[in-house]
Amino acid sequence: MSYIEALKETFKENFTDDKLNKIAYGHDLGEFPPPVKKMMGIREPDGIVRVLSEDDAKKLLELSRKYGFRVVPRAKASSGYGGVLPVAEDTVVADLAWMKEIISIDKENLTATVQPAVVWKELDEELQARGLTLRLYPSSYPSSTVGGWLAQGGAGIGSYEYGWFKENVISAKVVLPSGEVKIFEGQELLDYIADAEGITGIITEITIKVKPLEKEKVTVIAFGDEDSIGGALNYIFENSIPFWSVSFINPDACKVKNVFPPPAPHGHPEPVHRPKLPEKYMLILAYPESRENIVKGAIDELVKKFNGEIQPEEIAEHEWEERFKPMKAKRLGPSVVPAEVVLPVKSVGEFLKRVRKEIKHPVVFEGFTVKDGKVILLGFIPHDIRKKDFQFVSALGITVSKIGHSLGGKPITSGYYFAHEAEKIFGKERVEKLKEFKKKVDPKSLMNPYKVIEAGKPAKIMALGNITEPFMKALANNVASKCDFKEHFEDKKGFPGDILWYAYSCTQCGYCVDNCTQYGGYKWEATTPRSKWIFLRELVEGRLEESQELVDIFLGCTLCNFCDIECQIDLPILHAWDRLREKFVLKDKFSAFPALEVMAAGLRQQNNIWAGPSKDRDKWIPDDLKEYIEENKGKTDVLYFAGCTAAFVENDVGIGAMRLMKDAGIKFTNFGKQEACCGIPMVVAGRTDLVERMFDHHTKLAKEMGIKTIVTSCPSCYKTWKIYYQEIAEKKGVEYPFEIKHFTELLADAVKDGRLTFENKPEGVDTITYHDTCKLGRSVPVTEPPRELLKAVPGIKLVEMKHNRDKTLCCGGAGTLVKNPEVAHKIGLKKLGEAVEAGADTLTTICPCCEFKMRVDRDHLVKEGKLPDLQIKDLAYILAEAKGYKLKDPEPWVRELWGTFEAMIGIMDPPGMARFMADYLPEMIDAMPEPYRGMMKVMMSAPQPVRKAMFAAMKPMMPKLFPSMLDEMMPKLLPIFLKGMEERIPMPDFLKEQMPDLMPEVMKNYMSGHLPQILKYFMPYMEKYIMTGKVN
Repeated sequence: MSYIEALKETFKENFTDDKLNKIAYGHDLGEFPPPVKKMMGIREPDGIVRVLSEDDAKKLLELSRKYGFRVVPRAKASSGYGGVLPVAEDTVVADLAWMKEIISIDKENLTATVQPAVVWKELDEELQARGLTLRLYPSSYPSSTVGGWLAQGGAGIGSYEYGWFKENVISAKVVLPSGEVKIFEGQELLDYIADAEGITGIITEITIKVKPLEKEKVTVIAFGDEDSIGGALNYIFENSIPFWSVSFINPDACKVKNVFPPPAPHGHPEPVHRPKLPEKYMLILAYPESRENIVKGAIDELVKKFNGEIQPEEIAEHEWEERFKPMKAKRLGPSVVPAEVVLPVKSVGEFLKRVRKEIKHPVVFEGFTVKDGKVILLGFIPHDIRKKDFQFVSALGITVSKIGHSLGGKPITSGYYFAHEAEKIFGKERVEKLKEFKKKVDPKSLMNPYKVIEAGKPAKIMALGNITEPFMKALANNVASKCDFKEHFEDKKGFPGDILWYAYSCTQCGYCVDNCTQYGGYKWEATTPRSKWIFLRELVEGRLEESQELVDIFLGCTLCNFCDIECQIDLPILHAWDRLREKFVLKDKFSAFPALEVMAAGLRQQNNIWAGPSKDRDKWIPDDLKEYIEENKGKTDVLYFAGCTAAFVENDVGIGAMRLMKDAGIKFTNFGKQEACCGIPMVVAGRTDLVERMFDHHTKLAKEMGIKTIVTSCPSCYKTWKIYYQEIAEKKGVEYPFEIKHFTELLADAVKDGRLTFENKPEGVDTITYHDTCKLGRSVPVTEPPRELLKAVPGIKLVEMKHNRDKTLCCGGAGTLVKNPEVAHKIGLKKLGEAVEAGADTLTTICPCCEFKMRVDRDHLVKEGKLPDLQIKDLAYILAEAKGYKLKDPEPWVRELWGTFEAMIGIMDPPGMARFMADYLPEMIDAMPEPYRGMMKVMMSAPQPVRKAMFAAMKPMMPKLFPSMLDEMMPKLLPIFLKGMEERIPMPDFLKEQMPDLMPEVMKNYMSGHLPQILKYFMPYMEKYIMTGKVN
């Protein structure tokens, strides 16, 4: 058995060696031109194991000792020193990212014990809820981990008072390469675990010191030159002024912030107010409010002595909020050359002067002071890795390093790239101790080889770089292009230029990772936004080919929009994914998920995604409301747009909203039978041609009816009318005279002015929580009107889930539900679990699709015993009941329709479709065109040895032959397949009637992209049938 087979057998679904994940786990923050990366020896891992416990770590290292493969521990990879990169053959990455439990918080002893992958931000939130907070934290606080900072070493915000992070660690539990589990404390911890990048074992638990929570005050002082900022820093240390954190940025960093592009979440810039920074050295001083009177005099003295200017409070607040966004320069590069060094504080002024004198490119610096009199300088030289002269500019990182070394400086840590400087970084005595311990516990150097103390290929490259640095510096300064702090877009290989710029400017910081709903469900790095940007770079540089597997990752996004609000450089990520799905599906002819293909066919033929008869579109509307709508036609410019799910599945959504609007005195009309799907599922599917078709249909009708205001219940319909239709109108150059409102906005206004009141307590509802949908929580926020309405209902208590408003958790619908229901249920458990934890007996929301999804999840999770029963009701249903109306409960119909879709998804994913086709192998062979049908029959009648030889010869050709054969086979097979699907899929009558018309289009589009995946599962069935005449 090979070690890969052993890993698969041991870790099952927690092991992967698929191509896309291997690419994803072969990256950290660092970037090099491809030739340099190859020279460095950086490679993809041979496999990845998701380590979920200490026992998993022990099993992995046991297999490593047995088979001799190497292990590289990795959590968030939020650094750029190469410590988490595979650099040797037969390397397996130990993905620790899911070991993220906060084990205990001891308020009395001021400690916290956590698993290694706990993110600083999440830990701090839990601490603050208990009146505590962190002593110090890195500027990568939103994404980096406790274990990562211990393993790499470092200092950051708060280090002026509390020093290096390792000095704030009490103990670490480690699984050693020998398999022993040992707790390290004191000097042993400092000698063998801190800064060691996992070369001595896998950290599984850490206990750190914390402090009482106290309000912070921040003062920002601007200084005009290097002598002033250097003098101010020295003065602070010489006088031991009791600040908590002392940091600074340089003039180029201020310039970046001043010219940084505004957010453009929907592709259109949305200007935001930012204070203009003076382009000077900005000293940022943070201290507890209780020390304000103590430090005030020192601050005044700093200003007076070094010609400083205290900045307005607005700038101080802005800079403190910006402390977690250190890599903005990369948005304007779109690449950066790292230029980092640790210096004695006395050398900072001279260092900055020499950098300005010797480097004729912008250099963005941020400095953090450390208790022992050191200053960490994190620098970036913005440039473009795609340009040929980037190789000259990249040498300027060595220039910065040499200047620093000449002034008593050293690298921040060794990692992979500076292992040859280990003695300079750690001291000779510590390096000798670490080498001796490493040899004892890991004699074959299987744990993270060539890192920290074992110099690898970078040593030779760095040596060559030091020799050539003067020549390369001259070329960089006098020949190479310089960053102009502007974005430059150029299309390439069919990809839009702006999207490619974003792909290269992505910092790989990981801020988008933890809240990514898709990643939270699948739990593999390839599904994260940052990995998708890497894949685009690989595609455009020719190292990766487009494939259905890759397209599926983009299609699987739930559109939760979390990545947009978390991105430290404000990339319009969701808007980019929308356009890429269009490219992959509409232009490059890959297929959407089967369920989305069914929806597309239904929309084409019946104008809705449920394939319900279009003649029945308004059948759900009660007669009295139909009369009201008719009365108002031509007399109102307000139109209520219900959406597909309200019309065909959850009728209470639309009926409740219309009854309440009528009671509030709002005159409105409706499209009636002519209402169609808004088109947003086709945005998910990449079929934007159908979205445009819906735009044309609806805007023509609305203009003819004199409509000015569109009111929706469904958040997806709301976003379509407000954002997507507006974009299409601009693209087509047509007028778009519509104001878009959510029905809760109108009703909340009616409650405020007394036009609407609620008299009744809804039956069975005591404590209710409100689920903000992704669309109305984050994308186009409407968060308060629903809450205002619930507060107006008598007898119920509104409670909030932990994550609400723009931090709301996605329910896990959209691409995930229609691709993999099991993954969607895992996502749903987290969402519904929060509702239960909040003490709610009822969860309400305004999205019919979220309701459908959460009802399905609830049924599944209750059945599995993972969740207590929880009522899920539409907001309009609750409010209508409070008004005295009794609406029909849609849940029985939801369950029936989900049964249909779940069975359909099961049959039509690649493994399911292969199994389904295998059941009809005799019919498939009969349907084959000649000469293939004859060849198959000859093969099946031949003796076994001949049969085996013939099949072996045919098998490699099938991926190419089968698609062309299938076109001719389908007319004969479709009636057989349709009958088989009817037998296996419980369908309502209307869908049975539609299937003969829907399936030809669905199968054609589905097979166009997924056939290679299907064949992978189908060929073993075919081989068995040919050899034995049986499938089972």
